[in-house]
Amino acid sequence: MKKLSLFIAGFVGITFMLTGVAATTNNIGIVNFQKIMQTMPAMQAARTKIQKQFAPTQAKITAQQKKLENTMKQYKRNSVVMQKKDLQKTQKQILSARTNLTKMMQAYQQKMFTAQQLTVKKLIGKVKSAVAKVAKQKNMKVVIMQAAAAYSDPSLDITTPVQKLLK
Repeated sequence: MKKLSLFIAGFVGITFMLTGVAATTNNIGIVNFQKIMQTMPAMQAARTKIQKQFAPTQAKITAQQKKLENTMKQYKRNSVVMQKKDLQKTQKQILSARTNLTKMMQAYQQKMFTAQQLTVKKLIGKVKSAVAKVAKQKNMKVVIMQAAAAYSDPSLDITTPVQKLLK
């Protein structure tokens, strides 16, 4: 009798635990964060803005590259007939131009990377706010990124409502 009552108590306990787990799964959502970021109008506008902002620097770098290439072609073409003094002078110019170009490219890349990071950080904040708003509307306690889930039921996906909220 004691064993039967322990078995029934255990069975009832397990049933309550499973019911609790089933009830909490309705409070979980899945969101495709990457898809949202890629299709977000603000992200596309930010990319365009950054490209326009850095276009003059990119043009300067391209011009310097062409100038260096032309100088190197001239050097190769004329090195046989150049005097030693002129040859050394041209070599120093080429080396200096390469060094300056490398520095210019590194500064450009660093500034562009920083601008992109700041922009993405702001946009991620907006996406998180939108995800939180949709999750609250749907009474969700937890929202997991789709990339972190091995499997998820499509009915848990809140990506589309978040995208609509961000447009």
